[in-house]
Amino acid sequence: MKRRNFLKIGFIFAIVSSLLVTEILLNVYASPAQENSDYSSYKPGDHISPDAFVLDKDLNPHTLLDLIKDSGAQVTMLYIYGGGAMNKPDKIGGIWCRDSFEDSYVLRFIHEKYEESSDVKILSVASAPVYSTKSFDLADRVLLDEPDDSEAFKEARQIFIDSTEDVVFEKIIPSETYYDVRLRLLFNRREDLQPGEGYGQIHDWQGKFRAPGETQKYGTPTIWLLDADGVVLEEAFHGNIYQDQELRYTVLEVDKAIQKHLQE
Repeated sequence: MKRRNFLKIGFIFAIVSSLLVTEILLNVYASPAQENSDYSSYKPGDHISPDAFVLDKDLNPHTLLDLIKDSGAQVTMLYIYGGGAMNKPDKIGGIWCRDSFEDSYVLRFIHEKYEESSDVKILSVASAPVYSTKSFDLADRVLLDEPDDSEAFKEARQIFIDSTEDVVFEKIIPSETYYDVRLRLLFNRREDLQPGEGYGQIHDWQGKFRAPGETQKYGTPTIWLLDADGVVLEEAFHGNIYQDQELRYTVLEVDKAIQKHLQE
């Protein structure tokens, strides 16, 4: 490892460790399992669906499995977060989800530590605020109810992508990101949150990336560790609510899990 990167990683690690020891309270609360077992979350040992897909910034679809296999990494960290704040750039960090902004130090630390490693890769996916677009000066539920060919949908989608690319440019999200504009990965099957007819097909794999027991509407951020074949290596890291200082994981737990699977 180059000396510059070694020093940089050491510096970041020292900051993170200090914050964890002196400022962060780690509270772990048990949550009830999802009620509908037909759509239960992935668990360690499961293969993710070969059909699960995301978009790149040019709207080209990619399956997660192809992205994982193309990277050649031994461990892929799938980081699902709340993306750009659309028409509200004054939101902290330019991100609509405050917890995702607060949690982004985990993403940046792992990126810095493994930037030159071929064994660990990060797959970042920005989730759109599909239930609350009205709060971002757009039509209510436009990304949830409108069809793909709707001009209102296409405009809102581009605003979301552009605002997220600004966050990437500012290095808050430290590398290329992909997009889940319809919130398929963390799809919430709660009855009052179901999309309109314009949404299109709801795939069997939708919502399986929601962590077991996830009670929040969106569930961002959520982290999954996957092997080179798309097999789930660990239970999801999720549920960090920074405003209430309710934290289920820190960067130390995430990195420890990555190291464990690198040694296997």
